[in-house]
Amino acid sequence: MKNKILMPILLVFLAAAVILMPLLISIFSGSDFFYGEAKYHLRISKLTPMQGFGGIDYLTVNGQKLDYGAYHAILHFLTRLLPQIFSVILLGLITGVITIFLYYLALLRLGLSDSRAIFACAIVLFSPAFIELFGIANPIGIGLMGSLLGFMLYQRKDFIGHFLAFISFSFAAMCGPIPAIGSAVLLVLSVLLERKRQGFIFLAACAFVMTVMLRSGFLPLRVHGPADFPFGIITDLGFSPGIGIFSILTAIVGTYVLWKRKMEYWPIYVSTLILFLLVFFFSADAISYLMFSIAVFSAAAIFRFVEGSWEFGRIRNALLIVILCGFIFSFVSYASSISARTYDQDLVDSLRWLKSASTGAVLTAPKYSYLVQSVAEKSVFLTPKYNTTILFERNSKRLFNVLKLSKVKYIVIDDQMRNGLIWKRDDEGLLFALRDQNYFKLTYVKGKIQVWELAG
Repeated sequence: MKNKILMPILLVFLAAAVILMPLLISIFSGSDFFYGEAKYHLRISKLTPMQGFGGIDYLTVNGQKLDYGAYHAILHFLTRLLPQIFSVILLGLITGVITIFLYYLALLRLGLSDSRAIFACAIVLFSPAFIELFGIANPIGIGLMGSLLGFMLYQRKDFIGHFLAFISFSFAAMCGPIPAIGSAVLLVLSVLLERKRQGFIFLAACAFVMTVMLRSGFLPLRVHGPADFPFGIITDLGFSPGIGIFSILTAIVGTYVLWKRKMEYWPIYVSTLILFLLVFFFSADAISYLMFSIAVFSAAAIFRFVEGSWEFGRIRNALLIVILCGFIFSFVSYASSISARTYDQDLVDSLRWLKSASTGAVLTAPKYSYLVQSVAEKSVFLTPKYNTTILFERNSKRLFNVLKLSKVKYIVIDDQMRNGLIWKRDDEGLLFALRDQNYFKLTYVKGKIQVWELAG
């Protein structure tokens, strides 16, 4: 009895330690805690809900819709009480701990033993995708919590439980398309498990409300593209967010192990298949949900190794050590990638100089767009034809006219862009066009950073 109480408590403390890892790494390695897209979420969370929901991002040339959701609204109110960094950490810590506890309860509800549920939770905790969800600024994490909370509340099987589940699923939909779709998957499973007529009425009501919310234009709709098939979800190959290679390999074995009980675990099989299709054909963001179902199969395989009868015990022990080392390797390699998340100081200084320059939009590599918006506080130029039409345009006059029409005044180029990130040769595309001093002039240089300005 004590172990049944102690293990979930230890799980909560372990979740807190894992979630705090990116912050600790950034402190000791000097990396940027707010890196890449996290800067975007931090910037738009400064807006009130009235300004954010359905608002336009005025720091984009073509006036893209703000990706403002429930996460940013909550973060906005938290930052009125606490510094931004503490608000992000606190929100991630609370939602992450609640999520892993809800996942534990959901596994028990689906029929897993206590020890297997704990083990599956541990696998999730050491998944890089979990750290990406709750260790940094990421709106999908709080949506995932809403999805799991809705699933558990629906199990109460009374009006209050169903009403609160409806609120939870609707809240998840306010966090973006992926939480909305993930909630829909869990909702369908809940209704099928219950097999009552009123459940299908509840499902129809939730589907209607979620559809209206997503089509209203007031909620975030932006998602990242699908993962590359078949290896685009493996963290060890450099994909982020992702899942460790040993989690996937053991999950394949676990799928075979549990196949004899497929009628008992069919909800997990069905949800895993749906999530795999979403990851590879809709958005890699669905990995946030996929890792939870993969952990179930991975835990089943490891338990089979531990509890199965082996003619040679040493082989089993060696295999378990290899699997453990594999999990540790994925975790450590991901931690190393966090320590490398830093912007060149010359680039930051150049953007600070650009902040004081006259009004005008900026053209640069897409990976620097969030940094330009947060440091230089200038709009960035991003279009669907960005790479082919602009960055590889060699005709200086045509390039000048296109940029001027788009209100672009500055072009920021660094060494990475010149050496593989965008171009591979010094006379390729835009680099060739910039040589024409009738249309472009070099305004600022800091180290290997160049800031070009349109002439005239």
